[in-house]
Amino acid sequence: MVCVLLFQAFVWPVALTTTRPVVEGFVGVLMLAGATHQCLAYQVSSGFYGHVVAGMALIGGGRETIRGDGRPITARWFVGVLGCVLFAFATGSQYYHTVMGLHPPKLMHLVHTCIYSMAFVLSLMIGAPDFMRARPHLAAYASHLLDARVLVDPAVLFALGVLLYTHRHDPSEVGTQMHLILGLLLMALALMQMGNSMLHTLSSIPAPLCMLTRKLTAFAWVLTGLWLVHMAAFLYMFGNEARGKGRGLHHLLWADEHGQVQSPLAAECAGFYLALDILMGVLLVSCMASSSAGQKQSPTESADENETAALRVAADADEENARSSVGGK
Repeated sequence: MVCVLLFQAFVWPVALTTTRPVVEGFVGVLMLAGATHQCLAYQVSSGFYGHVVAGMALIGGGRETIRGDGRPITARWFVGVLGCVLFAFATGSQYYHTVMGLHPPKLMHLVHTCIYSMAFVLSLMIGAPDFMRARPHLAAYASHLLDARVLVDPAVLFALGVLLYTHRHDPSEVGTQMHLILGLLLMALALMQMGNSMLHTLSSIPAPLCMLTRKLTAFAWVLTGLWLVHMAAFLYMFGNEARGKGRGLHHLLWADEHGQVQSPLAAECAGFYLALDILMGVLLVSCMASSSAGQKQSPTESADENETAALRVAADADEENARSSVGGK
């Protein structure tokens, strides 16, 4: 368990912070090789990697939100392709092994298929603008896609939140509580994303307010991502999560001297975990904002500051003219 967590703690910070394609490619290969080795050598659950990858992608979305200009986030095209491949495989596997194999299929399997399909759509939309800008005959459509995503992205995120809030993926008590919270976090993220986009369309909004809104939206992205990573490490490193038999740090922390898990009240336990993630999320967003402070300002901020500077110049000119008039008299 320690080796698995140390490996994830080593590769993911590099993957999220590097901007060099060579390093990104190397880290991607290293992560794939590490995941394969851990699955074979330590019997790590595939659900663990699903939660970690999705969570880290959301944390990366928070970083891009702070750096952005209020429009929907984008990623390198090959990152979008990777997400599409992963979720296409998950969707196809879920459909083939459950929906096609059951007559009639259970609703829970249809919900799983729907969740993976929505994640596939999000991955496609996030990576598509970068791919389109690199091709002259498609570059003109990238802006139209971003405009459409102002509404589509929050709608998909909110729908995902509704499904995860109502769906009972993990029948264990603490797993159920953590999925309920995940659904609420996704719905809150959708609303924050919509509000952030709406605010940045207004030309009269001061730059500090725009930055504050981006920080709050980034916090929604980061907190949801941290929660997914928390679920992966605490519940789903080993075992079968769909049957309520997932195992992780949660079961290690609350085990008695005989190895039996004496879980505390599920709602109280999930609330305690969420409080810790909130504090960690604030710290991460603060670090992200500090690291991006010296970078190039977004177009919205630049426009706002230019407008403010122009107003100051005009005010100074009016004051100077008034003084000249008084002096002439």
